[in-house]
Amino acid sequence: MTPQQANIFYWSTGQPFHLSVGAVVVDDAGQVLVHHYPAGTAAKTEAYLLMRESLEMGEDPLTTVRRGLAEEFGLKADIAEFVGSIVCSFRHDNNVEVEKTTIYFLCINHHPLPSGRTGEDLETRSHLEWLSPRRLAQLSRAQAKAIGRSDFDESKIIERVAEITKNKA
Repeated sequence: MTPQQANIFYWSTGQPFHLSVGAVVVDDAGQVLVHHYPAGTAAKTEAYLLMRESLEMGEDPLTTVRRGLAEEFGLKADIAEFVGSIVCSFRHDNNVEVEKTTIYFLCINHHPLPSGRTGEDLETRSHLEWLSPRRLAQLSRAQAKAIGRSDFDESKIIERVAEITKNKA
């Protein structure tokens, strides 16, 4: 792969920085859609994660959100607003220290989940669940501690979205 073809947003051994977008999908009842991974799939322990997708070359963040929603959840949702970011570091399997920034968007879903997802990666093998923001924030903090990776703690964003949606109700 030539440097022109490389995805500058995805970390590599010589470039340990990664940029992703995340979506907090909320339904009309205020529940949040998440990936639920059984132990041994995304991590050693059970894990609950929001939609997160790496930017591809030529994509803007909103296009990446739309692509991620289609691939990971099989849905189209309204992108309502930017709700913040999380910056963390973790050591990857090959012992590279990666600095990851994920920017998050609040997305509103008014439709039932379709039956099909288009991606062929780990996210399409998760169980999709609707959880209350309070419960999801608790799970998010606990799993990050158990796994030892701060990028598994999305509670700050989840709590922010809960406050935003509560104030708009």
